[in-house]
Amino acid sequence: MKSREITVGTRSSLLALTQAHKFLVELQAISKTDYSELLHSKTQLILTEGDLKQGTQDAGKLTKKAWIREIEDALVDGRIDVAIHSGKDIPADIHEDTKLLPILRREYPFDIFIGKIDENGNRKKFSSLDADALIGTASLRRRLFSQRINPNFKIVEHRGNVPTRLTKLDESESLSGIILAEASLKRLGFNIEYETLENYLIPSASQGILVAQYRSNDVDTESLVKRVVFEDVLKAFTMERHISSSLQADCNSCIGIYCSNEGQNLNLTVHAINPKTLDEIKIDRSYSEGSSIRAFSDEVLSELYSLEIEKFIH
Repeated sequence: MKSREITVGTRSSLLALTQAHKFLVELQAISKTDYSELLHSKTQLILTEGDLKQGTQDAGKLTKKAWIREIEDALVDGRIDVAIHSGKDIPADIHEDTKLLPILRREYPFDIFIGKIDENGNRKKFSSLDADALIGTASLRRRLFSQRINPNFKIVEHRGNVPTRLTKLDESESLSGIILAEASLKRLGFNIEYETLENYLIPSASQGILVAQYRSNDVDTESLVKRVVFEDVLKAFTMERHISSSLQADCNSCIGIYCSNEGQNLNLTVHAINPKTLDEIKIDRSYSEGSSIRAFSDEVLSELYSLEIEKFIH
């Protein structure tokens, strides 16, 4: 049986390590069964600017690039072969010498509400919160969509990795609950009571999708990564990321972009809120097999620009 080696770069958070491990386990399994190949792996932990400033007063000023720049440097320098990211956290401006591919099956893409434990030992529900409930999140999208449901909700900045956020919630005397991505909770295997917010919040582009980043000229690594790429996830990722990147949507934007699969059709929803005026844009469009994903995405972008979406982004 042939053998190959791959070096994966990742941040050292529990979620990042879990995601890199999941990628390697599934890639090694399919390489052995379908390609008669033993895949040996190494994992390199990389400290990013985001890691260094997490928990400081500068954390709120960080861009998405701050969480991957050092990982991209290691990739381009050849110290690692591939990096594994959460799709929603990848900036539009990735290094020009790298490529992206979505990997594995998409995890549940929506947000969830984890409530404070009440006097009966149950966690509070989003659907039954008091009018002036205090909710923790650092996401502008989650804040504005929550206040769209109830303008009286009070939102407080709530940052940190998933275990830290949960600890802060349980230690808080004032928080009613926090909002997280369900994908992160599922991947970490945390068994905790929560309420899904599928009917309230449209997720960020590529939420729930894991993404591999590799050097553009590294055909060997690309061939390995493609072993764990699924066509339906690739289509959704391509559509969502193209729209998000074209709009230059970032952490300071309130825009949800989600492509759902229903049989052979893909249904795309884009919902944006203007942070200054609270005006909204929402469109729902269906894509059918046969046309280009990029052409369809460009049609949606043209419609969004006709509605002056740029005023919602910056």
